[in-house]
This record gives sequence, structure tokens and C-alpha cells, in this order.
Amino acid sequence: MGSGAKATASRKFMLVFNNAFLVLGGGCVGLAIWVLVDKKYLNALTKIGGLDDYNVMSLLEKCAYSLIVGGAVIFAIAFLGCCGVMNDNKLAVFLYAVVLSLTVICEATGGVIAVIFKEQLEVELKSFLNDTIYEKYDGDLFTAEPYSLAWDFAHVTFDCCGIYNYTDFYIAQHWNRTYTYQDGNSTVAMVADIPTMCCKIKDKALYPLNVLNLELQNTTCPLYPTAANSWFLTGCYDSVKAWILQNDILLLCVGIGIAFIEIVGITAACCVFFDIKRKNESKVGQGE
Repeated sequence: MGSGAKATASRKFMLVFNNAFLVLGGGCVGLAIWVLVDKKYLNALTKIGGLDDYNVMSLLEKCAYSLIVGGAVIFAIAFLGCCGVMNDNKLAVFLYAVVLSLTVICEATGGVIAVIFKEQLEVELKSFLNDTIYEKYDGDLFTAEPYSLAWDFAHVTFDCCGIYNYTDFYIAQHWNRTYTYQDGNSTVAMVADIPTMCCKIKDKALYPLNVLNLELQNTTCPLYPTAANSWFLTGCYDSVKAWILQNDILLLCVGIGIAFIEIVGITAACCVFFDIKRKNESKVGQGE
């Protein structure tokens, strides 16, 4: 394949690739702004699956703002690539290649650091997780606190409790440990020993969109946890780590796939860059 054919193929790839990400980035920004501006749709989202009792307004707004930032970054990079190709702008194509190259370098560096400093990173990660329990976990199923929701999601998804076990939550300064349940015709309120979501649930498929209809296998589980009615002795750190190891091939393939697309993008940008440079030099030569 000649240099001209390579440049043409590279241009087509960059246009298709970046147009797709223009749509993706613009769509993310547009959707987030729409949700923020039109409050009735934001309110409607909270009605889905019993979410009306959640304090999700602020949570959805946080997600929307994050979506705007992420979408804007994707849109800007894709726009830079499209402009460079369509206008034969050597600087834009160069900057695009640099941004993609830095992204790949950062990803590779992160991977190397993760391997070399594996033990130290695990210590730091566990310390961070411990801080989220201490500062953020409140145990409220209808909270707007992302970290608290994330912990309960981990409990249900990975059948676990805390970092190491249920005792990790004894330091949670915002955890309301009052647990209320029906005992016949009476309502009983007692101090919980473990978070509710550390208990075994009858139908996990209801979580998190239909929390109101969740039922524990044993209603007194938060008060009197056992290995039969809860996951109180199973830590989430080891459970998630085991899941990652079980799916390491899939995760590795995804990572390689992303890196491959990025490297192809860099290669295409370099081909286009040198093609533009060659054309400019040819024009200068003809002018002389």
C-alpha cells in the first residue's frame, strides 16, 4: 500500500472513529444538561422502581455534572481529530496524536506501577476504603451519599460485608444503627450489629431499583447475624479480588482492545500528519 493509500485509509478511520466519539461525547453532555434543566424529568427518574423514597435528586445531579465533564473531554478530543483531518490542519492532528499518546503512556505507566507496587497499593486502597466507611457510610438505603450506596451495592453484588468483615462498620460515624422491624403487631427498634445489606436477601434482582420490596431471609439478621443468614464474616476486598481474578482474561482482553484502538488512532494521526506535511512541502516547492 502506497503512502497516499495509507493516508486516505487513515483519514477515513479517523473520521469514522472521531465522529462516533463526537456523537458519544455530545450525547452525554446533551443528556446531562437536559436532565439538569428540565426538573420534571429528573423527578420522573426518581419514581422508577420505588426510588421515590430515595434522596436521589442530589445524587443524580452529581452524576449529571460528572457526565458533562466526561462528555466534554471526549467531545473536545474527537473534535480536534475531525478538524485536523477535514481542514488538513497539521497542528490539530499533531495535538490529537499527542493527547492519545499521553493517554496510552498514562495507562501503561499505571499498569506498571500497579504491578511493581502491588502490595503498597493494596495497603493504600484498604486505607481509602476504611476512610469511606468512617466518613461516608450511613447505612441508609435511600441515601444520596455515593460511597454509602457503593458499599451496599458491593454487599449485595459480591455477597460480602465491609473490607474484612462486619466489624469494619463499628467506626462509621454516620451510620444510624437503629434497626426497625415488625414482630407480630408490634414494631421493634433495636441497635443493629451489621448493616442491613450485609444480610442475605430473598430476591437480589430487586436491588437497587426496587428496594422497597426487598425482603431479608431473616428479619432479625441485622441484630443477630450468623453465617446462615448473612455474609458478616466475608470481606468485600477478597470477594472483589477473587471476582477480578476469575475474570482476568476478559478484563485483559478489554484492556488490550482499548489500547489497540488507541494505538491505531495514533498511527492514523501520524500518517495524516506526514501526508499534510508532504502536501504543504509540495505546494511550497511548486510555488518556487
